[in-house]
Amino acid sequence: MENYQQARSYLESAVRLNPQDAHAAERLETARLVLVMDPFQPRLGSEERARRGVRDFAQALARLEECSRTRGEALEAAEPVTELQKAYARASQFRPKVRESVLRRNSDLLMSTLGLAFEIEELTASVCGPPTGADLALLLIARKQGGAQ
Repeated sequence: MENYQQARSYLESAVRLNPQDAHAAERLETARLVLVMDPFQPRLGSEERARRGVRDFAQALARLEECSRTRGEALEAAEPVTELQKAYARASQFRPKVRESVLRRNSDLLMSTLGLAFEIEELTASVCGPPTGADLALLLIARKQGGAQ
């Protein structure tokens, strides 16, 4: 139901009651990650929103690089052909502008950066399989926001 605050509360109780419940502990970690990574959380200031945008972009880029390594696919290409190469080319164009100081002042660029990060997470999930950890959290945030912007 995408209420990660409430889910975290319930899962904390479940883990307290049964510390051996690995499934509940994993879901608790995912809920916590969503809450600390989501740049759309209410009452976030522009500084924290920009900080999260930078981290989320870096996370998605790392997932893209790992996905390409596992597939044995080079990301840098003179003429991007594969979807991973095309995503990497777009991310490379964004990379110099993805700084907290810039994103804090430019909400349109922040939204474009997040849209690309979400797109990368969706792409890598379809190409390299379901994500885990922070990548799963970012994918859930993307889906909560309606996918790639």
